[in-house]
Amino acid sequence: MVQNLNPKEIYQFIVNDFRCAWDSVAANNNQNIGRGNFMFALQAMNLLEFGSRLCADDSKLLHDFSNDPKYFTIFPGPCGLSTEFDLPYIGNNKCDSSLCAIFDLIRNGHGHQYQQIIVDLTDKNTFTFS
Repeated sequence: MVQNLNPKEIYQFIVNDFRCAWDSVAANNNQNIGRGNFMFALQAMNLLEFGSRLCADDSKLLHDFSNDPKYFTIFPGPCGLSTEFDLPYIGNNKCDSSLCAIFDLIRNGHGHQYQQIIVDLTDKNTFTFS
């Protein structure tokens, strides 16, 4: 009978999949093959979502998860919302940081379109990840 995995098993699957794929790509000297950029970006966002969901009922744990300020550059407005879980954040800013933008553009772009989402800004510039 199929049943949901416990969080420890899910974490091990995410980490082991990432590690095995990374080691395989790193061991292959053929520079003409795909290097897994999209796959690794999406897997990193899966791990971020997994960690965020684990923190859903523990605000102290979420605060501890939010310890690297470079991911929390504040944007002028919301960058993505989730009703099921909060991504790590600093202060009262749950949805207006660079981490939210990275998560939204990579998770939704790569997960649904297998390419990054290009955001058209009001000043006629675009926001992307290279």
